Amino acid sequence: RSFDNLARVSIKHVAESFASRATVLLPDAEGRLHHLRGVELAGSLDGADLSVAQWAFDHGRPAGLGTDTLPAAAAQYLPLTGTQQTLGVLAVQPIQRRRLLLPEQRHLLETFAGQIALAIERAQRAEQAEAARVAVETESLRNTLLASISHDLRAPLAAIAEASRALSDPDLKPDAESRAQLTRTIDAKTREMSELISNVLDLMSFEVGQVHLHRDWQSVEELVRSALGRLEGRFGEHPVDVALPAGLPSVNVDAPLITRVLVNLLENAIKHTP
Repeated sequence: RSFDNLARVSIKHVAESFASRATVLLPDAEGRLHHLRGVELAGSLDGADLSVAQWAFDHGRPAGLGTDTLPAAAAQYLPLTGTQQTLGVLAVQPIQRRRLLLPEQRHLLETFAGQIALAIERAQRAEQAEAARVAVETESLRNTLLASISHDLRAPLAAIAEASRALSDPDLKPDAESRAQLTRTIDAKTREMSELISNVLDLMSFEVGQVHLHRDWQSVEELVRSALGRLEGRFGEHPVDVALPAGLPSVNVDAPLITRVLVNLLENAIKHTP
């Protein structure tokens, strides 16, 4: 159902049926017609006059050869009219000009144009339906993610609040070692919250398309070492064994983002495995 496949099928059958060269011209987001890229067939018309085609598209009427508008053109341009709007233009340049001047041939070509328009409209509706389905799934995933993040934020917040109360409670009077331990807890949990918030901000940037990759050649060993360093002191009872083959080539990646991927994987292992 892709537009490229529809164009190929359309061009092939029109070219064969009318002994001609043909092409399908579709509009861009601003309504300007353009040639489809990558659609190359023996019967494809590469030299279609886009100005004549644009007139046919804008006015919803045939133009060019055999019509009352710009009849000197070498090809005929038929608007591909859907149920609600004009979807594109079919351009046909016959080998014998008289071929398209016969009434029955013109009627047949109009039928072809109508069928092509219906096919394009079906494809557009299928694409819109798929986009709507993806949007619903994305919203559901976002809600699930936000709920998960909210849960993850509560744990370090609770630990920070508890440690702060212990430090400020005059009745407890913690010794130096206990105070140091409470301070380390606050520091560790603060860094954990900072990384969670950083993840959320990165996710928001990805969603609005504001992330620009800064690729460079990186050592896999160095990427792993960097990820482990950011999680130092948080593995607890989880042993870490790094086994990297000797002589690994460098990889062309965005180092901070790949390090974040490794950190997230290791954090999940810490949180959710024995």
